[in-house]
Amino acid sequence: MSSTIPNSQPTRFIEPIYVFYGLIGNVFCPRSKLCRPHAFCTVYAVYLIIRRLFLWPYLLSPLRNVPGPPLGNPLWGQSPHIIRSETGIPQREWVKKYGPVVRVVGPVGIERMIFMNPEVLHQILVKDWLDYPRPVFLKNILGLVTGHGLLTVTGNAHRQMRKAMNPAFSIPNLMARNLVDIIKTKIENASQPEKGKEILVYDWMSKVTLDIICQTAFGYKADSLHNPHNELAEAYELLLSLQSGPNLARFILLVSLPGGPRFLASDWAYYHRHWLAKVPFLSATSKLVDAMYRIRKLSVQMLKDKMNDSHLFENDTGAKRDIMSILVRARKVELDGGKGDYAMSDRAMMDQVLTFLGAGHETTASGLTWTLWHLSNNLESQRRLRSELAPIFADNPRPDYRTLKDLQWLDCVVMESLRVMPPVPLTVRVAAKTEYIDGVLIPKGTLFWIPIRIVNTWKKIWGEDAEEFNPARWLNLPKDYHPTFSMLSFIAGPHACIGKTMAIIEMKAVLAALIVNFEFEPAYFGQVAKPAAAITISKSTSIFVSSFASVRLFERPITYRWHATSSQEAYLICRVLYHILLWPYLLSPLKNVPGPPLGNPLWGQTSAMVSREAGIPQQEWVAKHGPVVRVVGPVGIERMIFTKPEALHQILVRDWLDYPRPSYLKNILGLVTGYGLLTVTGNDHRQMRKVMNPAFSISNLMAQILEAEINNQEISQNGKEINVYDWMSKVTLDIICETAFGYKADSLHNPENELAKAYELLLSLQTGVNFAGFMVLVSLPGGPRLLASDWAYHHRHWIANIPFLFPTSQLIDAMYRIRKLSARMLEEKMRDSNMVLNDSDAKRDIMSILVRARKAELDGGKGGYAMSDRAMMDQVLTFLGAGHETTASGLTWTLWHLSNNLEYQRRLRDEISPVYAENSRPEYRTLKDLQWLDCVVMESLRLMPPVPVTVREAAKTDYIDGVLVPKGTLLDISIRVVNTWKKIWGEDAEKFNPARWLNLPPNYHHTYSMLSFIAGPHACIGKTMSIIEMKYILAALIVNFEFEPAFAGQVAKPVNAITISESSRVLWYFNRLTAFSWPTEPSDGMPLRVRRVSPL
Repeated sequence: MSSTIPNSQPTRFIEPIYVFYGLIGNVFCPRSKLCRPHAFCTVYAVYLIIRRLFLWPYLLSPLRNVPGPPLGNPLWGQSPHIIRSETGIPQREWVKKYGPVVRVVGPVGIERMIFMNPEVLHQILVKDWLDYPRPVFLKNILGLVTGHGLLTVTGNAHRQMRKAMNPAFSIPNLMARNLVDIIKTKIENASQPEKGKEILVYDWMSKVTLDIICQTAFGYKADSLHNPHNELAEAYELLLSLQSGPNLARFILLVSLPGGPRFLASDWAYYHRHWLAKVPFLSATSKLVDAMYRIRKLSVQMLKDKMNDSHLFENDTGAKRDIMSILVRARKVELDGGKGDYAMSDRAMMDQVLTFLGAGHETTASGLTWTLWHLSNNLESQRRLRSELAPIFADNPRPDYRTLKDLQWLDCVVMESLRVMPPVPLTVRVAAKTEYIDGVLIPKGTLFWIPIRIVNTWKKIWGEDAEEFNPARWLNLPKDYHPTFSMLSFIAGPHACIGKTMAIIEMKAVLAALIVNFEFEPAYFGQVAKPAAAITISKSTSIFVSSFASVRLFERPITYRWHATSSQEAYLICRVLYHILLWPYLLSPLKNVPGPPLGNPLWGQTSAMVSREAGIPQQEWVAKHGPVVRVVGPVGIERMIFTKPEALHQILVRDWLDYPRPSYLKNILGLVTGYGLLTVTGNDHRQMRKVMNPAFSISNLMAQILEAEINNQEISQNGKEINVYDWMSKVTLDIICETAFGYKADSLHNPENELAKAYELLLSLQTGVNFAGFMVLVSLPGGPRLLASDWAYHHRHWIANIPFLFPTSQLIDAMYRIRKLSARMLEEKMRDSNMVLNDSDAKRDIMSILVRARKAELDGGKGGYAMSDRAMMDQVLTFLGAGHETTASGLTWTLWHLSNNLEYQRRLRDEISPVYAENSRPEYRTLKDLQWLDCVVMESLRLMPPVPVTVREAAKTDYIDGVLVPKGTLLDISIRVVNTWKKIWGEDAEKFNPARWLNLPPNYHHTYSMLSFIAGPHACIGKTMSIIEMKYILAALIVNFEFEPAFAGQVAKPVNAITISESSRVLWYFNRLTAFSWPTEPSDGMPLRVRRVSPL
């Protein structure tokens, strides 16, 4: 086998692909003659690793004695701390602690320097700017994202290009094109926020600035505000959503490979991006390729349209000195053989379009967003600005730039916002030669951070309040203020932002148009905004990479021919090692979030959650580690626990579409309860919930059903011990069947009732061990369809013969029987024409609504919400499952608490008895006014919610409660933990005390202090019905019977199993990610002794 050995010249950077091939080859092919080079590769790789990670930063580097933070992890250095923290904050802390010259060690021992002194910044950015260019890896990335335009070229090519583009950014040209008037028109025509409405300012600003740059610079109407499906806006939105630290690191790795940039920019990469998506860690890169290709395609189309406009070539007036006109004329010079002014090829034209599109709107959008944020938190400054603007707009609703330029407070606000929160807080340069800077010998290749945000808020210049937003400081600048190097928001020197003037004009015009018409304030009390650690494209800085340095590869790639089996084995082994060792310990951005020890690398904390009482581990972790906890489950999978109201509001209400239920839950629920209201999302969920809401309005339950059940002979025998949970489950099943579906299950009187037996079998099998095999089958391709098929039911005995899958065969049996009975129930109701035709309130139960929706489907969609046969059956399965077990669990625990607190039980009986003395079948209005009954029910649901945990999944990388949560992270909504949080409920939070509801604690929040029914669009639709049912049954029981424990010292514990509920779904899974939860079903069925206290 032939191989190419790289040059033996020493290098400062590790070759990661070389190391990987060498180590894997030595593991899998140790004796093969074809693989002898692997031995040398391994030895050389080990040497490079030791030198790079240990010898260089500790002993060999000439920078080793420069002050700076500890070296940290030898592999990652200070990178994890930088990623976790708010952008620019670590650098600020280091400058405060170590002075104006700081050394920081990043990944694999790569060093970066921070210099603060104006003399040094002048040397790097102005005087010797050619000796401190942007690093090559940044140019490669920018060449892909923004083309090789003004951001990437250097030297003479940069001078010529900048000279050619300067006229487009001159003040006379901007005023001649009436930029302010264009912006004002765009704002007036934009989809502006409604009064009192909560809006996402950054998203809105990004679309506004994209529309403005397209129209003013290129004469192209993007209209992304009015057209949410605008292809260019969608492409940029996708591109920017993926620009997080981890995604960028993988992108940098590909860019650093030989031929990587050319490959990623090729049409082949776009059309085969689905292959990239299948490679571990590169799914985000495939989306980046998609976004970049679409942006390039649209830019080419824009250029073609303008090239076909002959007027652009002939008219050379000031009105045609926009960017696109300059580019087209430069292209004409190229076509004319280079005669005339600056010439430009087709590729160069496209690069410039990409550059100004990317750099021309996102930085301005960021600046405007932070300006509005500062003003919303400083209403006095906002009112002062409005007072300054109001007279101007009263005289002229479209003032020109000369007028806005003279507004002193407007200028102060814009400059102060750009100072405190510059759109790009950092930029990077690299030393092209070894040289002394500020007395420090800097080796060639050292990276420099130009800390824009730190310079802008340096207390040595700006005073002790440097980090605060105070526009008044610009009315009296500090004595040490330097006009160039005290505020670097637009950089300095030959690579300073060419669009600075245009950006300030745009910011002033947009801000003035908004402030004079709207008042801005935070969306909610205590709102905190933090910048995301990501990439920002800007004319001044090219690109900011928060924590990743370049990885330089050897010049010549290594080529090997691997056997397919070796490749697959290596891939599987590496992936397993990555998930169980590298990710949770080293790579995860959540690794420093407080939480319990990682535990067994294979199972994590799974055993602790399964073996203990439901919800107790989470309670202990929150009590020990605080309101934000990280828990690691099987194969390194992480889950987060958030308990603060602000975080819960973000997950469940404000951004609920960004935190859906995990897909594996939908597959399980689709089998157990059908694809009904529990599984659908988005618009389908809204429509379905709207249709079903009337069935859950407050109305009289059928009291006669409850009365009949109370007199059942099973409970009427005085002093008899009964299994409360089993009895309650049958009662609630009978009630939901008759009240919701008009079907008499009669499971209490008929122990052979098929529906009751099927549910009893289903629920008896829903424990962790029994359900594991079911989860494995669900996770297989085609597994859900197989398990729901008739074939699986008729051949379930085959599945029973497979080890560990016997319970799965019984689950298939139970689910099949429930679906069959539901179908029979539907057929009977569909034959009842009166139900379909009658639209009275008496027929607003669930079944009537479903049948009418089916009739609408049969009538071609006319007459309201339409529903197919399958959709009808899914809803029946949903409400059957969710409608009785959670209520049964809540009632069981309520009786348990009352049996152990006889004083509370007697007080409740004393309150109820007079009501029943007047009317043996009281209406709900009467029971609703019983204060102690309400306290008992709410306290029981608080202390022992039917579902103690539910799960959501982050659909995008986002900050929650100050923590950067990667996309795909599972979020535990720990209902029982929130309901018993001592910070809100006091030291007795875990005790049953109904009296607390008579005087709620001061920190009580009506939505987020008790989450038994969840909150937001997916809150339990049956909440009211469930509480009515609980009050009716509890009142009827307590007025007739006295409950006490079956034996002295009896202890009740919830069993670890699965629960189906309208508020929380199934919360256990085995194969893909850990998501354990437990219903609060008592482990022993809750035997209680019952004595009648009223005559029959």
